[in-house]
Amino acid sequence: MRKDDIVQVALEAFCHNDYDHVSINMIIKESKTSKGVFYHYFKNKEQLYFYIVDLILDEKIKFFNDREKLQKQPKADSIFSLLRQQIDKSLDFSLAYPKFALFCIQARKGTNESIKKKVYKKMEYTTNEYYVNLIKNNIEKGIIRKDFPEEFVVSIVTYMLPIFLDYVHSQGIEICSKNNHIIKEYYLHYIDFMENGLSN
Repeated sequence: MRKDDIVQVALEAFCHNDYDHVSINMIIKESKTSKGVFYHYFKNKEQLYFYIVDLILDEKIKFFNDREKLQKQPKADSIFSLLRQQIDKSLDFSLAYPKFALFCIQARKGTNESIKKKVYKKMEYTTNEYYVNLIKNNIEKGIIRKDFPEEFVVSIVTYMLPIFLDYVHSQGIEICSKNNHIIKEYYLHYIDFMENGLSN
């Protein structure tokens, strides 16, 4: 199907290039279609780009929901235990869909500020009511320090979660199954760092 060809070529291009460095002409040429076919499906490059963003988010939600059905886990009582539960699912998704992971990494470090803001807004799937309420509950219980403003804790935790894979990638670690244990170790260090800090 020509639409799928366009999407797959665009996905590959956006995985390795900044948004502004990918052109419609490039996508048309690589997908062996025509301008008429492209504009039949997408009115411009931005619509195509966010079609891919929505595709990734929909697939991730489906993936996580399927895993929830297969892997029944006790309800997390703290933000830190919840994050540890989420590690394997997040890594499994990135390994199952490495191009999606690379697309997200590239999208978050893009230079087009207007597009990047829209991407962040779309990808704030971790900043949902469940996470926010759990963090607030943990502050009330004393699991999270009370001397930090609540808004700061919520914003820093929910901001850092989706971009942590970007940090791993920046260390030269390829997102692939052979590096699964290394990536997981980085995540566990990060959660331990959040939970216990640097001081003895």
